[in-house]
Amino acid sequence: MFGLAAVVGVVLAGCSKNAGISAEKVIVEELQENIGLGTLDPECGQPEAYVAGETFTCTAATEDGRVIEFFGEMSDADTFNIVTSNLLTAEDVDAVRAAAAEALGPEVGATIDPAAIVCPYEIILLDETGDFTCEITDASSGDVYALVVSTGGIEPGVGVRKLDFEITEQLR
Repeated sequence: MFGLAAVVGVVLAGCSKNAGISAEKVIVEELQENIGLGTLDPECGQPEAYVAGETFTCTAATEDGRVIEFFGEMSDADTFNIVTSNLLTAEDVDAVRAAAAEALGPEVGATIDPAAIVCPYEIILLDETGDFTCEITDASSGDVYALVVSTGGIEPGVGVRKLDFEITEQLR
């Protein structure tokens, strides 16, 4: 597993037996600004029990209609952690670009500058496949190719499950 910081963690004490409502408040008041995708409209479920290890999920719609998924886990009866489960932060995207440059350099027989890899967004919401496409520029010719990044999704609390790269068709 690739250890990206693809999750945003929060601990909240005193959730007063309503972790879902507390999690919605944390998403709006603490995570929304850090995530950087504008105003979020969260909706959270409740854990079945308020004991360590019990889980619950949340979603938060962005202003442009995309959906961020969250995974919550009770630490004890009054505390939980909540993390994103489909979001790559700007730091994660930078790490993906650096990893792609390092992995693909030997394949093409040249050093690749991570700046030659441009991804569609600074922050990426993964779909169910966990794949997204960036562009990579051949420094010697200026040709631009599609670069498919496969993540296998995000494991809450761990990060990206895998990280594979494939240069596909020439775009220009």
